[in-house]
Amino acid sequence: YSHQRFLTRALLQHPAAMAAADPPAAAAAASHTQQKARLLYTERVLDSSQQDTGVRVLHLNNPESLNSLTSNIAAEFTAELQQLRADSAMRALIVTGQGRAFSAGGDFSFIQQRMAGSVQDNQQVLGSFYCTFLALRTLPVVTIAAINGPAVGGGLGFALACDMRLASSSAKLSANFVKLGITPGGLRAVLLLALLLVLQLVVLLRQFSDSMCLTLLPRWRLHVLS
Repeated sequence: YSHQRFLTRALLQHPAAMAAADPPAAAAAASHTQQKARLLYTERVLDSSQQDTGVRVLHLNNPESLNSLTSNIAAEFTAELQQLRADSAMRALIVTGQGRAFSAGGDFSFIQQRMAGSVQDNQQVLGSFYCTFLALRTLPVVTIAAINGPAVGGGLGFALACDMRLASSSAKLSANFVKLGITPGGLRAVLLLALLLVLQLVVLLRQFSDSMCLTLLPRWRLHVLS
């Protein structure tokens, strides 16, 4: 499963972008060691001639906890986002998870700690926490969630914050907030669903038939004239 190759080709429409070349073995080993110590990291995708394609791949790198979203990973994400904004050569960003999950959502031990807080305090703390990840939408390039496994709760919200999603056959999408007795703070991104449909029209050049419009856009009160 190589979403880097597939999406590089789809975004850049360039045959050379189909193969992401590996760096020299020694450099790759050193880089991999440094990356494993981080909760997330970004890679550049190179074409077969070692040229930068402009595509970046952001890896959530905490597979032991199914890439759950913690305060530590939020801090790293904020710093990574600043670096990505400064990357003038970036043309697209792919977000994916290491291991068997995209993201299991907010770390449950963190959420349990918040249960002792007041409503006002939790509104500020949790609102700021989830908005940290939804800040992905401030990037000036196309963002794509490569959903390689379960995307649950806040992890689903993170995927929805991307402009587009590509899911593997092992992907499972779930919003289990109410089951846990909490409000769906990480699903603020559902407010973007109408925009996501527009992006399909503009970026993917997709055409919607009248029947598809009635199915996808019932709340827009679209009337099809016969």
